[in-house]
Amino acid sequence: MNNCVVSEASADGIRTGAGCTVSQCTSDLNTLNGYNAPFGSVIEASTARVNGVDGFTVGLGSIIRSCTARANTDDGFSVGGACLVTGCTAASNAFGFYDNSTAGNRFEHSIAESQSQTGFLIGGSGNSVICNQARLNTSQNYFFTSPGSNFIGPMLTPGGTITSNSPWANFVDTIPVANMVGSTGGMTFKK
Repeated sequence: MNNCVVSEASADGIRTGAGCTVSQCTSDLNTLNGYNAPFGSVIEASTARVNGVDGFTVGLGSIIRSCTARANTDDGFSVGGACLVTGCTAASNAFGFYDNSTAGNRFEHSIAESQSQTGFLIGGSGNSVICNQARLNTSQNYFFTSPGSNFIGPMLTPGGTITSNSPWANFVDTIPVANMVGSTGGMTFKK
């Protein structure tokens, strides 16, 4: 499916079967999710905005690349296990990027800015979180329920010249104070 616009649907805006590819589409103002794609799907160069639940929800082994999620009620991007999310932007959702599985996603080269809750919420294990940027997210920029069970690039904060030579570095601003890489710290875990 490519080059389509879906708006104001009373359910999901775009709902696909397994293994489908969606490219260069817009899904906005829908009652449920902007995109709902089961396992093995690819969504690329597409936009989800102002949807009633998530912008993008994908199942096991899916790829989301070069997409934008803005002002969705819950997650900008919600992914199952063994998924790749690359080059995406989440802005002004409740949660920017959410690992809704038990393991094995890769979040890279993506931006989470101005979520009402958390930029990157990683609940499983075996996930790779590298080369991302998170800033101005209200609760936390990055939150890992099991940081020792994931592959996390170094977290760099502002302060002038980049001194790390790690190609895996993540960038994080210093606000809010709770840029958490650690246990739940008393926070009730989402979902």
